[in-house]
Amino acid sequence: MEAKHALLFFLFQGTIYSWVLAADEDSTSHLGYFITRENKRLTGHVVKWFESPSLMSCGQSCLRNAWCSSTNFKVSSKKDGKKTCELNKHDNTLINENTQLNDQQGVTFSMLLKGCLMTGCANGGSCVFKAENQTYSCVCKKSWTGDNCEVAVYLTWYQVVVKTGTVDGAGTDANVYIRINGTTGYIEKEIDNEEDNREKGSEDTFIFQGKDYIGALRSVSIKRDNYGPSPDWYLETISVARSFSEDGFKEGLENAYGIQCYLNDWVDAHKWLQLKNE
Repeated sequence: MEAKHALLFFLFQGTIYSWVLAADEDSTSHLGYFITRENKRLTGHVVKWFESPSLMSCGQSCLRNAWCSSTNFKVSSKKDGKKTCELNKHDNTLINENTQLNDQQGVTFSMLLKGCLMTGCANGGSCVFKAENQTYSCVCKKSWTGDNCEVAVYLTWYQVVVKTGTVDGAGTDANVYIRINGTTGYIEKEIDNEEDNREKGSEDTFIFQGKDYIGALRSVSIKRDNYGPSPDWYLETISVARSFSEDGFKEGLENAYGIQCYLNDWVDAHKWLQLKNE
């Protein structure tokens, strides 16, 4: 909360400048953003000071030092017009309207805006300081990701119901995999649990989460391996339901969009078998 408060304070009462630093002709130019406060000076955090011809030159010196967080640029009131630059090192969350900054005529305080202090965090995300890389990064709320919390994460629940046939040898000891196919992608997962499932005549339910939204459900692909003493498998039906909460399955498929696929045949080993919704 302190970081967000400090940023808002400066944005309302300061001016943002962008300065470009290029060390030489062959190097990549770096763009830095500073927000300035006139007649203000930060005390207690100065690491280095020197004469500097201008506010921009002072800011460029800060950009050359990874540890630099802000600058104090002073123009002397004396006839010589001496100009000095102070480079500060600090955690920007310390900077707020009540602490650290002192009134001082002729001094311009400039704070380097790093990471999300410049871009902000979308969808309720928080901009927090990361000591390991001395910058600010977004901490996103649930269901959002990306550098600025701009990418939605679809935490979708899937319920898979598998019905094994009743013919002799229908049950399997093999590992079984499912691929749920949608209009924009698919989710692939091994379906298993702690129960002794996929026995002859059994109906087994598996519930799991998927993070990617795959569009409208279209079909199911199934595959098994040859693991165990009895890997053969006779599959009757497989159904898939989708809900945006686990509770959506409590009353059956009426609360979740789903598809139903029929096979009534043996499943070959090591080969994806696609079953369409019927």
